[in-house]
Amino acid sequence: MRKKGIVVIAILSLIVISMVGCKSKTADTNIIKTDKPTIKIEDASGKKGDNVKVKIITNKVSGKNTVCCDFKIKYDPNNFEVSKVVPGSILKDPKDNFDYTIDGKNGIVSFLYSYTDKNLGKELISTDGEFATINIKVKNEAKKGKSQISFNDKTEFYDKGQKPITVASENGEIDIK
Repeated sequence: MRKKGIVVIAILSLIVISMVGCKSKTADTNIIKTDKPTIKIEDASGKKGDNVKVKIITNKVSGKNTVCCDFKIKYDPNNFEVSKVVPGSILKDPKDNFDYTIDGKNGIVSFLYSYTDKNLGKELISTDGEFATINIKVKNEAKKGKSQISFNDKTEFYDKGQKPITVASENGEIDIK
């Protein structure tokens, strides 16, 4: 029942986004360190068979009246298996406003955070910090060394006026010991 509800919420969120123009324009992203709004994949490490937690952190995004965002993260499916994603503490009402999908075959996790019509403007990302945590198992056949976890495609962030917000992105890595 819960999965069916999440699918319905995700579909409704996408309909709302398309109606209000959250995908009307793509925000520019740079994979550099900056003092501008940033979303970052933190580094992690683990041994074969370990479960590791990879945090996605925002910095200076809260001051931009962010109401929705959409992005994908790529990982090596030969080395890792994503078991779940846990919404971070900065997300308001994640049960209704946050969704993700895991494509284990291609190694992609897609994220969507968007408001509901009834709460437009009340569910802004108003603090910086942990956006989400990805729970990843290091496969027993994983190759030792560093494996990149990176933003795939464009990261899209929008303010409450549906204008794109430029957010820099920083990739992370998992050190397989």
